[in-house]
Amino acid sequence: MKKYIILSVITVLSLSSCYKEKEIHADPGEPRYTIEDSDDPLDHAIYEIYRKTGVHILYTYELNDYLWDLGSLRNSENRLTMQTDRAVLLEGLTYLDQVLFSVYQDAFKQGFFPLKIFLADSIDLQNTTAREDLLCASGREYIVIGRLRAGGIPSTAAEITTAQGLLNAHLWANLIIKNRLLVLPDAFSEISSVFYGANYRYVKGQQQGVGATDIPYPTRAQLMDEGFWDIEQSNSQNFPIQNPNTGVYNTYAMMPTYEGDIYQFVQMITTRGKTELMTLMEGHEKIITKYNILVQAIKDQCEIDLQEIGNSR
Repeated sequence: MKKYIILSVITVLSLSSCYKEKEIHADPGEPRYTIEDSDDPLDHAIYEIYRKTGVHILYTYELNDYLWDLGSLRNSENRLTMQTDRAVLLEGLTYLDQVLFSVYQDAFKQGFFPLKIFLADSIDLQNTTAREDLLCASGREYIVIGRLRAGGIPSTAAEITTAQGLLNAHLWANLIIKNRLLVLPDAFSEISSVFYGANYRYVKGQQQGVGATDIPYPTRAQLMDEGFWDIEQSNSQNFPIQNPNTGVYNTYAMMPTYEGDIYQFVQMITTRGKTELMTLMEGHEKIITKYNILVQAIKDQCEIDLQEIGNSR
């Protein structure tokens, strides 16, 4: 992320006119965020993170600090509620280190981590009618850690594993991939590209009208045959939810986008050991091929063995 520094360039245009040209001066002003050391445990911990990695951990912020999403065609839909209890925030830093920071070396964090990480009591999405309470969220230049509340921070082994999968998925799919800090071989997307962002049943040939062919909602095995772990998922009630009893979905079976595909792979890889994953993928050649391409590309370009994160759980 921090490799992508936006440079403001002011160009003075010479106009053929009769009036006097004025010299233009650019005032760079002060940095928006200042991370300073102090005797306060919270501020000292944040300063040490900034000193080692260049990442700004922020617990006080305004809407505009995350509304304008770097390089995006639309503003961020996340809305954050700040946590003001400093003891909870300090506990949140320990949790953040456990599920994300301790997984990577400082050199990697300096080059690939987002510029900003927000600490929040809650995260809501503005594009849904349901009240959200997300565990984490991200834009193209930031990650948000949510549910930082007294007694509510994930602490059990299962909760930590879930959080690790989600945060790593946000890091790789929503930041590193979207900002082209990692470029996967075309072979990864070519395997399943016909499904990206489409309705599974329409791609498979479902028709409408008299004599239409009715394609059932896909099972997990059918999705894996096409190289996917799941349909497009969302925390919103407006999106598909799988019936755990039947394995089918109660609304449109919309498939992931390219980034969503990578998100699901990273989430699976960082929460399971290789033996378990290989057992799950057995007999599904497309998903095995995509797994191998993704893991190898990350090793080659980022010097990270993503599977080792899952192996450590």
